This record gives sequence, C-alpha cells and structure tokens, in this order.
Amino acid sequence: ALALGLVRLQLRTAPAAPAAPSDRPPVRPPQPIDWFADKIGRHRNCLRAINYPEQRHAPTPGQLRASTHTDYGALTILRLGGAHPGGLQALGLGGEWVAVQDASDGFVINLGDLMARWTNDRWLSTPHRVVNPADGEAARARRQSLAYFVNVNMDADIECIPTCHGEDGSKYPTIKA
Repeated sequence: ALALGLVRLQLRTAPAAPAAPSDRPPVRPPQPIDWFADKIGRHRNCLRAINYPEQRHAPTPGQLRASTHTDYGALTILRLGGAHPGGLQALGLGGEWVAVQDASDGFVINLGDLMARWTNDRWLSTPHRVVNPADGEAARARRQSLAYFVNVNMDADIECIPTCHGEDGSKYPTIKA
C-alpha cells in the first residue's frame, strides 16, 4: 500500500507570486501519475525497532541518545511508543531545535536526503536527534520507537523531478540510488 501511495504522489509546484502577470513562468504540465513506478518496484524498505535502554546513571551534560542526522532515503515513517516517548527533536528552518510532540494515535514523517534531491530542495531533508529527557521518571525510562525507512531500487536513477527544476535546472547531478 505504501508503494502504491508513492506511485500516485504528484508533486506540483506553484511559482512565487509574481509582481506582474507577464513575469509568470510558463505552466509546466503535471508529472505522469506513474513517475515513481520504475523506482520502487524492487525497493529496499526497512522496518527497524529502535530501543533506547533505561538509564541507570545520569548522562553527562549535552549527551544525546541519538546524534544529529538526516535519513538518506525518500522518507521515514516513525511510530513513537512506550510510557515515555519524548526526546525526538527536529531542526527548524531558523536553526532552533523543536520538540516533536508524541502523536499517540499517529505517525511522524521525516523527509530524507533522496526526497530533497528529487525535489531540488523544495522539500528539505529533516535533521533530527534524540535528546535525554529531563530528570525524573522519564530520564530513567526506556524509550522505544518503530521506524519504517522508505528507500528505492538500488539501480534507480535519482534525478530532479522535471516539475521541480529551477530557473537554472537541477542543483544536483543524476546519481544511482
């Protein structure tokens, strides 16, 4: 079902509001509905159970449970869980760390590096980390989550989606996944 959802994903970009109608760029036709189909038929998606053990000793100041990183695939679907699921933070566009609120009945979606390349940085990869909780019960508790990493075929050409080209084309050369 997830693969089908990616196949049907259509990325449409709207130009910034122009100063005058004559400044509008030409309208590009939408991508074919099957643009992703040849990139995900032999995917390497991966489900990972992530366990952060209980902490018997206080961490050193500034110590992280998972250091700052981005995911390299297209996207990650994350399910937070356990009695104390907090600690996940995402880096905001202004450079500030934002606590990701637990969605007990939902999922967290991280866009990955591959999606940023596909969209010519219109959609950015999400830098994130896991911090140690504040002192108290949560600081000593185990933290668990499930991460489903959405990847593509190993031999897929990763190139800018044509509707995401900027005035100067693509920022990135075509590469193999």
